[in-house]
Amino acid sequence: MLRELEEALRYEAASDKRRQIVEDVAALADGQKAGQLPDLEALPITYESDGMLKMLGGPCLLSYGRASPFGVREIHPDPSLALKYALMSRDEENIGLARRWTGRHPAIRLDFDVIRESTRPDMTIFMGECWLRNTDLWNFAGKFRAGCSPYAWPDCFAVLQCPFCCRMSTPCHPQSGVAESRPERKIMIMTNVSQFSVADGRMHMPHRALPRLCCVECFVSNLKSSGGDERAKEGGEDWTSYPNILERGVAFTAARDLLENASKGKTEIERSCFLPDAYTLYSLYDTCGMCPAITACIQDAQSDLISTVSKSVGNINLNYKPQSGK
Repeated sequence: MLRELEEALRYEAASDKRRQIVEDVAALADGQKAGQLPDLEALPITYESDGMLKMLGGPCLLSYGRASPFGVREIHPDPSLALKYALMSRDEENIGLARRWTGRHPAIRLDFDVIRESTRPDMTIFMGECWLRNTDLWNFAGKFRAGCSPYAWPDCFAVLQCPFCCRMSTPCHPQSGVAESRPERKIMIMTNVSQFSVADGRMHMPHRALPRLCCVECFVSNLKSSGGDERAKEGGEDWTSYPNILERGVAFTAARDLLENASKGKTEIERSCFLPDAYTLYSLYDTCGMCPAITACIQDAQSDLISTVSKSVGNINLNYKPQSGK
C-alpha cells in the first residue's frame, strides 16, 4: 500500500494540473507590485472542501500565494480556557490532552497580511523544522483519510502542498541495500482550517488542525522579522528572524520534555541539530496539549462572529464536537 501511495503522490506532483497550479501561483507573484498582497480571488483552488470555500468572512484557502508576507508573535493560551472547552466537548482524550497544557511556553502565531483576522478567526502556529520520510506519508494518509470525520476535510496531499508555491513535498525513499538518503528539510506550520455547512436546519462552523509542509525558501522569503522591536530580542538577537526562530519550534519548547533526544547536547546549537520527522512533529501538537489550547482560542474568538451572524441568519449550532487535530 505504501508503494501505491508513493506512486500516487509522484503522479500528483508531476501532473499537468499541478504544473498549471504552480505556474499560476508564480505568475500571480510576478505580477504583484512591491508591497501588494495576492489577490485572493486569483489564487487556485486545490484541496479545499466545499464547506471551506463557503466559510463566513471569505473562503478558507490552502494557498496564501508565493509572495505573501507574514509576521510572527507570541501568544499565551490560557490553560483554564483550554480545559473549559475540552470539558464542553465531553471527549475524555481531549480533556486529558488539555490537562497537559501548562502555558509555561508560548505558542508562535503567524499573522498573514492576506488574511483579515477581523472577518475570520483562523490561527496558524509555527511548529518548527522537520524531515519528511516515506513513513510519514503513510501516517498522514491514515490520519487524514476520508470518512474519519463527520465533515469533509482535505486529505494528506494538502499536508504536502507548500502553502506558498504549491509545489508538493515528496519523501525520501530508502532503496534496498542502500543507506537512506538525507531527506530535504521542511518547515511545518499548523493551519486551523475552517468550514461552513448547514445540516438539519442548523449552521455549523467546525475547524481542524492541518499541518502544512513549507519549502524553507518560501517560508524565509515571506517571514517579516520584527527587526528593531526590542520585545522580540533576546540576548541581542531577534528571535523572529530565520534561523533564530527555529529555536522556538514546538520540539524545543512546549514538547521538549517529550523528546529525549531534543535535550541532548550542552549548547542550544547542539540541541537544535536534532530534528523530528514530520509526523512526529505533528503528533507533538496533540501530546503537549497545544492542540486543545489553540482550539479554545479559536472557539473563543468565534463567539463574536457567531453572535453577529446569528442576529441576521438565525440559530447556529454551538454544540458541535471540535474537530481540531482529530
